Amino acid sequence: MAKTKKNLSLEEAVIQKGLKRAGELGFDFSAYVTYLINADTKKIKIQEEENVEKSCEKETEENDLKIPDDETLSEVDNILNGNV
Repeated sequence: MAKTKKNLSLEEAVIQKGLKRAGELGFDFSAYVTYLINADTKKIKIQEEENVEKSCEKETEENDLKIPDDETLSEVDNILNGNV
């Protein structure tokens, strides 16, 4: 997902608290704000996420192995072993 710069208008006290807490968690301020938004909006889906989920489901279905039946496997073994 691409990053987009946005300006936030926050009270100085909120910024200072956020910077302190971000430091405690090992984040920079931007990462901390991202963390808070993600934590608060876990259940909200956006169009891009839905498309990714559908794409992953489709890819999984396409990658499912279609294992041949025993008769076909036996015929392939015979061909590979020269028993034709």
